[in-house]
Amino acid sequence: MSELTITGLNRRGDSLSYRFTTDSEKVEIHSVDFVSVDLSELSKCRALKSLSLWNNSLLTIDFTPLMDLPSLQTISVSSNALTSVDLKPLSYIHSLETIHLSNNQFSSLDLSPLSTIPNLTNLYLNTNLLSYLDLGPLKYCDELRRLDLSRNQLESIDLSSLSNCLKLSELILENNRINEIDLEGLRTCKSLSVLSLAGNPITHLDLVPLSNCDALKELSLYDMGLQHIDLQPLGNCQNLVDLDLSYNRIKSINLDSLRNCEKLRELNLRENPFDTIDLTPFSTQGQLGFLDLSYTYLREIRLYPLSFCETFYNIQAEGTPIPSVDVTPLVFTQINTFDYMNLGNSIVLTILSSDTLSRVNPEFAGAVDQFDVPVFSNNLDYIRKLISLIVQSEEDDWKLIHLMRDVICSLNIQSLGIFDITKNELQFIQDEYNIDTIKSRLVDLFLDQRKKQGTTILVDVEHLSSISPEISLHVPDILKEREHELEKIVVPIADEIVDLKPLLCTAYGFQLCSALGLGISCKESELDIILKALNRLNMSVSVTENSEAVYPSGQSDALRKYLYALIDR
Repeated sequence: MSELTITGLNRRGDSLSYRFTTDSEKVEIHSVDFVSVDLSELSKCRALKSLSLWNNSLLTIDFTPLMDLPSLQTISVSSNALTSVDLKPLSYIHSLETIHLSNNQFSSLDLSPLSTIPNLTNLYLNTNLLSYLDLGPLKYCDELRRLDLSRNQLESIDLSSLSNCLKLSELILENNRINEIDLEGLRTCKSLSVLSLAGNPITHLDLVPLSNCDALKELSLYDMGLQHIDLQPLGNCQNLVDLDLSYNRIKSINLDSLRNCEKLRELNLRENPFDTIDLTPFSTQGQLGFLDLSYTYLREIRLYPLSFCETFYNIQAEGTPIPSVDVTPLVFTQINTFDYMNLGNSIVLTILSSDTLSRVNPEFAGAVDQFDVPVFSNNLDYIRKLISLIVQSEEDDWKLIHLMRDVICSLNIQSLGIFDITKNELQFIQDEYNIDTIKSRLVDLFLDQRKKQGTTILVDVEHLSSISPEISLHVPDILKEREHELEKIVVPIADEIVDLKPLLCTAYGFQLCSALGLGISCKESELDIILKALNRLNMSVSVTENSEAVYPSGQSDALRKYLYALIDR
C-alpha cells in the first residue's frame, strides 16, 4: 500500500493537494473550491468504488484516468460549474452504477458513451441548462432505475427509448419547459414507481400508457396548467400512494377510478377551479389519509366517504366559498388537532352535541362552530355508523327521527315524509342490508303512522303512488287531517312576539314557514303574511295573546324538537 496525491487549483490560483492510499475504496473532496483537478493518480487506485468531487467550482473535468478502474461504481461531480464534459472514458467502466452530474451548467450533453455501461442504474442530470437531450443511448441501459432531468430548460423530450428500460423505477422531469409529452414510451416500464412532470407548461396529458405501470406509487402533476385530466387509466395502478394535481386549471374532475387505488394515501387538488367534487370513491377505497381542496371553487363538500377511511388524518379546504361543512364524518377518522383540519372561513357543523364530541375528541370539538345541527346524510352505510354513535352516546331522541328521515331520502322515497319513531323502530336499519326489504319495512311504518293519525309533515301526496299504490289511497284522509290540525292549534302572542312552534308542528304550517324562511317565532307584522297565505287557501288558525300554546295531538316531544331544529337550520 502506498500513497497517491490528487492536486488541483482553486479560484485564487492556489495549488491544493489531497493524499489517499492506493487501496482507498472511497475518495471524497468536497467544498474546497477546486476549479480544476488532476485525477491521473487515481489510475493506481484499483480498489476505488466511489469518487465524489461534489460542491466545488470545477470548470473542467477529465475522466480518462478512471477508464481502467475495475471496481468503480459511483462518480459525482454535482454542484460545480461545468459547462461541458466528455463521457467517453466512462464507457469503459462496466462496473459503473451511478453518475451524478447535477447542478452544473450543461446546455447540451452527449449520452452515447453510456450505452456501453451495462450496470448503469442511476443517472442524475438535474439542475442544469439542458434545452435538448437525446435519450436514445439509454435504450441499451437495461439496469437503469433512476433518471432525474428536473430543473433544466428542456422544451421537449422523447421517452420512446425508455421502453427498453424495464427496470426504470423513477423518472423525474419536473420544472422544465416541456409543453407536450407522449408517455407511450413508459407503457412497458412496469417497475415505474415515481413519475414527476410537475412544473411544466403541459395543458393536456394522456395517462393511458400508465395503465400498465402497476408499480406506480407517486405521480406528481402539480403546477402544469392542466385544464382537464382523465384519471381512468390510474384505476389499474393499485399501488398508487400519492397523487398531486395541485396548482392546475382543472375545471372538473372525476375521482371514480381511484376507488381501485386501495393504497392511495395522499391526494392534493389544491388551487384548481373545479366547483364540485364527489368523494364517494373513497368510501370503498378506505385508505386515504390526506386531502387538500384549498383554494378551489367548491361551494359544497360532503365528507361522509371519509368516515370509511379510518386512517384519514388531514383535510385542508381553506380559501373556498363553502358556506358550511358537516364534519361529523371526521369523528370516525384519526383527525384530532386544529392543524390537521383547516376549513378556512366555512362554518363547521355537526349533528353531535358538544358533550359527546368533547368526550370523543376534545381538540376536535374545539374546531366546531355549531353543534346539534340536523345536517343531511344520503349514504345508508354512513347513516348506520351515525345511528350506532348517537345511540351509544345517548344523544337527544330527535336525532334518531332525523336519521330515519335521512334513510328515507337516501332510498329516494322521501315522499313518505317524517316518521315519529323511537330507537327500537330504527334498529332494523342496523341489521337489514336488503334494500327492498328496508323499503317494504318503511312503507309498513308509514301505514302504522297513518293508523295512529300521526304527522304528515313533508309527506308528498302527489308522489305517494310512485312508492306504493296502497299508500296512495290515504291521500284524501291526509288532506282532511291537515286542515283539521290547523283548526285545533292555538298560536300565542306575548310581548309582540309570535310563538310559531304550534304552527310548525302542522303540515301546512311547516311548509309555509319554511318557504318564508321563518324560525320558531316572528313579529306580528310577519304573522300577517302567514295569515294572508292561509286565507288564500281557505284556511285559518287561532291566534291569541297571553294564552297557552295548543299543539296537534299525537306527537312526541322528540318530533317537535326535530321540527324546531329543522326550521332553525
